[in-house]
Amino acid sequence: VDVERSIAAKEASKSAAKVYMLIGFVVFLPFTAILSMYFPSIWEYFTVTDIQAYATDCYVSNDEYGSFIKWGDAIRVMIGGVCFKFWPDLQAYYAFLYVLVLVSLAARVSDNLRIRLSTRLVMFGGCTTGEVAVTLLFLMLMIFEVFYWMYLRPVWNDTYPQDTLNDWERVGRTAAQLLNCVMGLLILPVSRNSLWSISLGIGWEAMIKWHTWMGDLFLVLIMVHAGSFCKVYADDGLDWWTNLWWNTGYDKDNWTITLQVYVVTIFLFTHGVLTLNYIRRHYFEVFYYAHHTFLALWISTLWHANSSWYYMIGGLSLWMLDRTLRTLQAYSRVEVQTLACIDKEGFLPTITSKKASEDSDTSVTSVSDKIVYLAYTLESGGLNGTHTNGSRTKMDIVAGQYAFINVPAISIHEWHPFTISSAPADGHTTHHIKAMAPGSFTDRLHGLVSTHPNPRDLEVHVEGPFGVGVETKHYDQIVLVAGGIGITPCHALLRDLVQKHKAGPGSSALSQLRSVTLIWTARYPSLFNMFEPTFKEAIELSEANKGTGQGFEFNLSLWLTDQKMRAQVLTSQEYSMGRPNLKSLLEPASASGMRSLVFHCGPTGLEEASRAAALELGLDFHTETFAL
Repeated sequence: VDVERSIAAKEASKSAAKVYMLIGFVVFLPFTAILSMYFPSIWEYFTVTDIQAYATDCYVSNDEYGSFIKWGDAIRVMIGGVCFKFWPDLQAYYAFLYVLVLVSLAARVSDNLRIRLSTRLVMFGGCTTGEVAVTLLFLMLMIFEVFYWMYLRPVWNDTYPQDTLNDWERVGRTAAQLLNCVMGLLILPVSRNSLWSISLGIGWEAMIKWHTWMGDLFLVLIMVHAGSFCKVYADDGLDWWTNLWWNTGYDKDNWTITLQVYVVTIFLFTHGVLTLNYIRRHYFEVFYYAHHTFLALWISTLWHANSSWYYMIGGLSLWMLDRTLRTLQAYSRVEVQTLACIDKEGFLPTITSKKASEDSDTSVTSVSDKIVYLAYTLESGGLNGTHTNGSRTKMDIVAGQYAFINVPAISIHEWHPFTISSAPADGHTTHHIKAMAPGSFTDRLHGLVSTHPNPRDLEVHVEGPFGVGVETKHYDQIVLVAGGIGITPCHALLRDLVQKHKAGPGSSALSQLRSVTLIWTARYPSLFNMFEPTFKEAIELSEANKGTGQGFEFNLSLWLTDQKMRAQVLTSQEYSMGRPNLKSLLEPASASGMRSLVFHCGPTGLEEASRAAALELGLDFHTETFAL
């Protein structure tokens, strides 16, 4: 019954996602485009008189600009006495967004298109065809924007004809318009409840790399914009350094120029220096909270830059909606069912709820790493929950998702992502959290739980779930590759498949699936005991289904990487010593090509080896990572 409910909840979640996409792409984004056609491009004209004048003016540039220049003018349509103006730069911007969405949705329908877009190209360092195509499409957008603003736009700010500006001022203004465009795109991948994540079928953690790359471009464009205007100041006989910090010469009545300089200076520190790898790794909260100063720049840019709100209103609105939803959900009441340490001496988690013990196989026997086991229910079922009567239930999830955890007794401002180790049909949502470096959040959590007289009384906040999971129906074979505690999403996926098979082998999620292989490397043999009940269940089902043509074959491949740990703790699971030859283990899956998935979660070295083997054998590859 629980499996059937989880499948129904997943279908309800998919239906909600379709409605969300429909509202977003058919209503919201077109609405923002219409606003940009109706209202002036800069705040100075946001008065009733100026808005009315702009909305009723359908003047088209005359021949004095030449026939070629007229291509840079807006498409003007008079409807009901209102002139709607759709400028070419915005046409290109919205075309870029909708091409991405339409192709991605088509790939969700067409398996052949999905395979083509997911194919990794050796000549591009293992990037997928889709990633290369998006990069080229983005470059085309940037090239068009440069050409348009440098040569085609007839008039700047409805004031300065193109031919009245010198080359450096045109470069500076063009860089500013590129900054507007990039700002509009920068905000799109950062929402965790993202319209783009739903439509593109990739999680926030996978999209964040695009945010990083565009952020680097953004910093470069800031330098080009500022440097160009310093040259303009100097050419006008002004002291460029003085005017940079306090504008008294060029357009001196525009107070937003000086405001923007100081805001950008702070931004360069918070988004340049504080985003360095060392800061992110050792002082993540400093990086994270300092990153929110972007709001100051976005607001000052809305005042300062011509056309900026045209690009930014859509993404900024969606981000604010995302933050509102996440804040509301972060205050949902969490009922901790079990919170206990599992240490290398074989310490058992204290099962304080009989139902928790019955509903979840994650009451482990013994492990060797310092691991905290957390099981809980959540008011209304979490962010994607369908229960609205205040009841508490497991989080409505898809196997492979993750959630952010906060423990106020450790820190009220630290939220950290952890993969959900339970399956959607389990009675509780669970996490297995390994203590990492001394002094880290996970190490402090282990210390707190191990010394607290009643860990269940600790207050825990949860935000999630996030991530898109894995569409198992697309694959004939799935190979799960885990390193250490990276087993958690792999276990969730395996357990979900086992439960669905027990509920009914004819499930659409199992329609093509012929085999599932789990390759797990660990330093301690006792770690292999953690999810032994699921492994036994999968093996028994696999044996029972041999020759029946139903279900999937399950293969378990365990590898102990530290010879010294071999005799430490006994385990009922058979394992091999050393490190696996991944290419050899993945070779049987190559017969299905891109209909075979290699799903990885673990250390960087294992990820690189898995990716290389999958690329060489022509297999689809996905890795779980929270690295920023």
